[in-house]
Amino acid sequence: MNNGKVIILWSFLLFNQTVKTVDEADKDQSKRFFNTSYILNSIISSPILLLKQAIKYQYPVCKPDGAVKVQKTTDLCPQEKLFLKNRLHKVQTVLKDEFGIDKPLRLAFCCSGGGNRAMIGSLGFLTGAVKSKIFDACLYVAGLSGSTWTIAPLTYLGARCCENKNALDILTDMKNSLDISLSKDAYFCAQGIYSPPLLPLSLTDNFFIDVSKRFAYDQPLTLINIFGSLVSSYSLKLLGHNCLDATWSSIAQSLQSGHMPLPLCASIFETSPRHYDWFEMSPFQAGSEILGYIPVQYLGSDFCKGELSSSNHRPEYPISFYLGMYGSAFAATVQDINEEQIKLRGSHTFAENLFEVNSDELELRGNKGIMNFLYSNQFVQNYMKDLTQQVLADRKPITYAQFPNFSNENSSLGLFDAGIDFNIPVPTLIDRPERDLDLIIIYDSNQGDLQTIREIAAYGKRKGLALPDAFCTITYDQLSGHDMTVFNDPRTESYNKNIATYLYFPTRDIDVTVAPYITFNFKYLPEEIEFLADKTEQAFLSQIQEIKQIMQLVSCERHA
Repeated sequence: MNNGKVIILWSFLLFNQTVKTVDEADKDQSKRFFNTSYILNSIISSPILLLKQAIKYQYPVCKPDGAVKVQKTTDLCPQEKLFLKNRLHKVQTVLKDEFGIDKPLRLAFCCSGGGNRAMIGSLGFLTGAVKSKIFDACLYVAGLSGSTWTIAPLTYLGARCCENKNALDILTDMKNSLDISLSKDAYFCAQGIYSPPLLPLSLTDNFFIDVSKRFAYDQPLTLINIFGSLVSSYSLKLLGHNCLDATWSSIAQSLQSGHMPLPLCASIFETSPRHYDWFEMSPFQAGSEILGYIPVQYLGSDFCKGELSSSNHRPEYPISFYLGMYGSAFAATVQDINEEQIKLRGSHTFAENLFEVNSDELELRGNKGIMNFLYSNQFVQNYMKDLTQQVLADRKPITYAQFPNFSNENSSLGLFDAGIDFNIPVPTLIDRPERDLDLIIIYDSNQGDLQTIREIAAYGKRKGLALPDAFCTITYDQLSGHDMTVFNDPRTESYNKNIATYLYFPTRDIDVTVAPYITFNFKYLPEEIEFLADKTEQAFLSQIQEIKQIMQLVSCERHA
């Protein structure tokens, strides 16, 4: 498909969507004959149906061999159980040969969000883990937002190139690729903050082909389609021409061998205004405790009464789309941002302050006329406050990924950046009891995120999950003042062998509030990438002896 055809098709799709929207707004059947949008829609509907059928013929969907049902329990699926069986065997060999550990140890890495800063920082941190052999001893790598932009290509390339390249080679290639992509590609810039690079011309056809498939199969088009492609053009660049098309399910069989840790990528959905639940995605399954779980390739298809519909199978979304979804911080509402400021600064929200006027201010305004009415009439104040709150809490559908709700066929499911709730994806590691982890190593792209640690503690309390008491008592200075903080330390008398140990690594000595390291900046020079990646790698390696000691003690205590 050449670029001319792409532009024509894109314009055609937008025109049809506009006409369809206007037409649906008019429900009065008696006026339809005279409705211009209805006439236009009637004229173009047949060609559009033919176009959709042609696209479907070109890109058919493979139907499953048997029934696909929503799994309503948190039990691990057969594919993950097989993965664990094979991976645990490999891990035990590493534990014995490299660390002198004869007993089991179930270990996971957990990386925070933070845009390209989190991507680069996670790359350096995991490089340190690979060099120390601890990466070879882990079962899972959990991530949200920017850290998934490292975890996804590392896992995909590791699964595809397991016989040709090891994890260190892949991470080195990824960093070299970012050195070029993040410094030389075209950008938009505002006040020193750079947007993601423009989509290379070599990938435009792939992008519009995917958009065409979504159109043909009646899947929503949002900013996620665009943002995911822009991010993947550099984060998945090593996948080559396949970087916008690769899917999670395509590496599921390879991952069952246990050659690589299993990636767990997080997003969230809104259960009520400003209340969220967590949604996990692996190459095997997608879902949550309250929704259930389905094979990842069927997210986006219709389910009826807990079973995959026999007629509405749709194409699997590519990893590139999901990278946009995991990192869709722009889905935050004004109220989300305001409440985050309250957590950080303790100030009132804009909505709370907007109509609060004291008597002195009324006196200055003359306390008469329309201003007096607006600022003194309680009914008007309450109405305007409610209206303001509604505007602030409005989440635009175009900003997040939308799917049919496999748990309830009469509703839709909106998924977006889990960092809008809190910025470390511990829930994906502890929500399913069968994972039963002993040690979780956290990399935080921030300088010490005390609020997130508190949020994790609150999440555990809400879900009835046991977490270290120190999550509630640690101070910011303690958290940010060390390369590593140990929660539930097996070297202390307060150690509780019934819960996991957590090792927390902040990003120290880097100002994450200014360019280039601010979350919403996407341009990095090679020396800036090198500095950040080296900083996080060395932070991990500097604690290696202590980490090994903790691994040995946790294994001994938890599996005595």
